[in-house]
Amino acid sequence: MATAGLRLAKVLPFEEAYLPHISNVTLAVLSGVLMVLSFPDFESALIAWVAIAPLLLAIAREGNFWRALWLGEITGSVFYYGSCYWLTHSMINYGAVPPVVAYIILAIPALIMGFFTALFAGVTAKIVKRFGARGLLAAPAIWVASEFARLQITGIGWNSFGYSQAFHTEVIQIAQYTGVYGISFLLVSVSATLTFLSIAEYSRRKARRRTALALAIFLLPQILFAGYGWIERPAVKTEPISVIGVQPVVPMTIEENTDEYIEYYDAHVQLSEKELAAGDSALVIWPESSMNFDYDGNVAVQRSINNFARQHRVNLLVNASMRSPDGGYYNSVLLISPSGEKISEYDKIGLLPFGEYVPLRGYLPLIDRIPALAGDFVAGGNYSVGDIGNAKVGAFICFESTLPQIVRRLTLNGASLLVNVSNDGWFGRTPGARQHLAHAILRAVENNRDLVRVTNSGISALINWRGEVVGATDLFEMTSKRWIAQKMDQRLTIYTRYGDVFAILCAVVSAALFAAAFKKKREDNFSQVE
Repeated sequence: MATAGLRLAKVLPFEEAYLPHISNVTLAVLSGVLMVLSFPDFESALIAWVAIAPLLLAIAREGNFWRALWLGEITGSVFYYGSCYWLTHSMINYGAVPPVVAYIILAIPALIMGFFTALFAGVTAKIVKRFGARGLLAAPAIWVASEFARLQITGIGWNSFGYSQAFHTEVIQIAQYTGVYGISFLLVSVSATLTFLSIAEYSRRKARRRTALALAIFLLPQILFAGYGWIERPAVKTEPISVIGVQPVVPMTIEENTDEYIEYYDAHVQLSEKELAAGDSALVIWPESSMNFDYDGNVAVQRSINNFARQHRVNLLVNASMRSPDGGYYNSVLLISPSGEKISEYDKIGLLPFGEYVPLRGYLPLIDRIPALAGDFVAGGNYSVGDIGNAKVGAFICFESTLPQIVRRLTLNGASLLVNVSNDGWFGRTPGARQHLAHAILRAVENNRDLVRVTNSGISALINWRGEVVGATDLFEMTSKRWIAQKMDQRLTIYTRYGDVFAILCAVVSAALFAAAFKKKREDNFSQVE
């Protein structure tokens, strides 16, 4: 190119540069596809490190907020549609929705979630237009800000980009400082650096380019080695805790007070007793399921659950529907003591949209006609922790594993062992279960706590404080497992203490740069990228 640097008004006409021409829409689609490949079921996590580069290249080409916004919407929608296609399983199999209609309906949440990727693209384009190629280096902070905004606005944090690395323990240790957002930041940093190096022209500054490349090559190994160092750090812990989890594979369509209901209740008991026969345990966990025991309203069920705990002298954690003061129902987890008494109750706070409640009911036309898939529930408000003597148990339910603030609050309230009960049977043999497991892994690392995940249909597992998955069950295998968890000391991580400070800082930096992008630059500096 003739210029010594990128001209800022026309960020880069790449067709005239040394790179071959590929349409910007194609690049945006490519980024979406690469992001899909980074997650289960494909799980090519290494691809995630370069997945955003095509979108960034397209953004730099455009240099226009609105066109970049459109490209980001394409990338985000392709990603959410492709990685969450399994949401149609429950619509088709349990909602009687025709397959074609189910896949059309799925486009609606994909487009909504894609808006936040669009926002990332538009803001980045504006900053690149103002500051030139170096504006691409702000992309990691802008990406984090967009993910954080998505969770705060929609309440859905599913498949934030950092979760693509959940099964690579050496990479995710930074989460104890930054939460999952720090991992997203690292991933986008590599894509941003590669894009910057590929487009920046330095006719008189080749040394800077080589220096930037050397730094990129140097920093990534440092991140990985630091991760290994954190893994190997000694953990302060007390005595081990024997925990039993039951995976009964209860059908989604089971009805109360039927022979089938009794049969599956007995299966809970028998699977528990099988493990208890091999030795004592501090805690037995029954998963969330469509049985959702009516502990308040069904005296026989309440008596049976209490008698089980009393007979076996064991703490029992069980999912139940509990009456709320306004006459509705909570989706709850109860802790029953060895004496057969309820000693704690956690009412689910983070309800699943359209699964446990319908958003904007009463505000939008026809929305009242849409039923919640698993039933309408009332959100709880107390972050209750149960004491089993040698540990304090912070239990949370299903979708709440995607909401880091809930697990963090339970840990702040004294939880030394985390428990996640879930019912992923709604989604069949799809990537949904493994993606859900990935979210639970990050909650364990963020809070430096062992986490026991017990599900109705799999994947059940112990996740240790490093994020390693131990003793995982297979999908739709009726089984029980005994794990040896560790009660961690009361040491709190930076993330547990201070929460999403890193994400908030990224949002502040992004907003400041975006505001600065509206200021005119002096003409004498216009043609150079410093």
